[in-house]
Amino acid sequence: MDIQTIPELLDYRLSFDLDEVLFEYKVPPHAHLHMTPGKWHSLTTYRFGLEVKAIANFLLSLGMKKGDKLVILARSTYETILIDFAAQLVGIVVAPVTETASKHQLLRILEDLSAPVAYAFNPHYAKNLKDLKEDGYPLNIITAADLHSAVENTKKGDVLDIDFNKYKPAPDDISSIVYTSGVDGMQLGCPITHKDLVENVINSFNFFNSARTFVPKRYLNFLSLAHIVPRIFIYACIYGNIEIGITPGIRETFKDMQHFNPNFALVVPKVYDSWYREIVDLAPSKKISKWLYNRAIASARKEMAREKFAKKIRSLFGGELCVTFSTGQKPDVELLKFFTNLGIGAYDCYGLTEVGGIVSMNLPYANKFKTAGRVIPGKTVEITEKNEIVVSSIRTGDLGEIDEDGYLTLKGRMREIIITSSGRNVTPEPMQQSLASDPIIENALVIGEGRPYISAIISIDRIHAEKLLSDCNLDFNSWEAKVLIDKFVQKAVNRTNHLVARDEQIKRYIILEDGFSHDDELISSSNKLRRNQVVQKYKDLIDSQLY
Repeated sequence: MDIQTIPELLDYRLSFDLDEVLFEYKVPPHAHLHMTPGKWHSLTTYRFGLEVKAIANFLLSLGMKKGDKLVILARSTYETILIDFAAQLVGIVVAPVTETASKHQLLRILEDLSAPVAYAFNPHYAKNLKDLKEDGYPLNIITAADLHSAVENTKKGDVLDIDFNKYKPAPDDISSIVYTSGVDGMQLGCPITHKDLVENVINSFNFFNSARTFVPKRYLNFLSLAHIVPRIFIYACIYGNIEIGITPGIRETFKDMQHFNPNFALVVPKVYDSWYREIVDLAPSKKISKWLYNRAIASARKEMAREKFAKKIRSLFGGELCVTFSTGQKPDVELLKFFTNLGIGAYDCYGLTEVGGIVSMNLPYANKFKTAGRVIPGKTVEITEKNEIVVSSIRTGDLGEIDEDGYLTLKGRMREIIITSSGRNVTPEPMQQSLASDPIIENALVIGEGRPYISAIISIDRIHAEKLLSDCNLDFNSWEAKVLIDKFVQKAVNRTNHLVARDEQIKRYIILEDGFSHDDELISSSNKLRRNQVVQKYKDLIDSQLY
């Protein structure tokens, strides 16, 4: 079957056993549905196809037409995937946006698209949309409750009799407009055609499915579907006849994995950090047992773990998880090794919105730490004289190199090179990753443009810090707690400084009490700090305390 559009991808899946379970999904808290939050539901391939058609008919009943734009606040839920497929079945262009987008960001995107309809899971996530509507923006807002009502009110015979072929998109029609951070953190919409999207889905699946030591069977998603790589993975599972688990975030990862028992998953580097902290925090209370446990963790960071210990840790993830792919920022290589040494393979991959999906991947049988893997079929990568990565003739702004074995290594961003007042060129990303890999640090921004030396702005991981402080019987707001936290941060800074030349080392730092995550103007849709906005917001603090 020649598959060139998302509806054809669905038709291909519907040609398999219709009675097989396709989705198992967890109902989010505050769902505002006639469903129990936290409860899992399963759905067959046949039922999914039926619900997609019901929602497609519902969107048409709202007056939407082929080519219209639909903004989706794309939290990791079954309903997000449902409306995504339904919209594209009738040629509607979907624009997935992170569910935490601010009112300002949403207004800019809605105006950019002239979008008449937007979807949010529940009234909580629809608040910014409702505010825009009250301010006068002409917008029809739908929620998951509307989707479930549409499905319940649709008779099976009614929806099966509808001829959707007249609405189906052509391969060169736009499938999605995905927003990513451009220069100065401004959101830029990247249009992706059905043909290009499906080609990347099939090539990516065939590439990672070629691993002779790994057969993908059950995939768990907990990442926002606003980003291109998680969507590629969902589409690839649809194509590959793989059962998909959906849970609304990483808050209860171990519990969710023990229920669904996936054998592969997609993560961002912060997930590895979170998992590692949870594993460390599970140390027994008795001194000798705690010492043995921590020694086993330290050993696993350097070499293959003993099977008894590794099996115990793997049981936290359900017992079958053996492959994880990392996307987004470069992950901490030491954590990749740690999880791989436990039998939970951790493999970096490189994907970009601007080029329509996945560019390169490491695989269980072809993995090289510190690289983003080999380039997948359908993509070409060149390195310019200035070390910029060019993917299929598109300049990425990323710096990198390709070794003699064909593995791509990322070296940072061109626009994030810091030039100090002495003329020293400093790439901040590796230092930021090193700092953020420490359990006590939530996020870090290395600065120093036009300044005499390098400094850092650091936010701490409140949950982990409180755990450490409780072990010492210290209140988080006490003076003694601040001193202890500073000591932990200083250790992380010292470790990071060992990675760079003396004139690139961090000389001073400040710890933000309120952190970055509370302000979505400082965090991009791909969870990266917006350098210019952070520096502008904390200018007075930088001038007075760092320089």
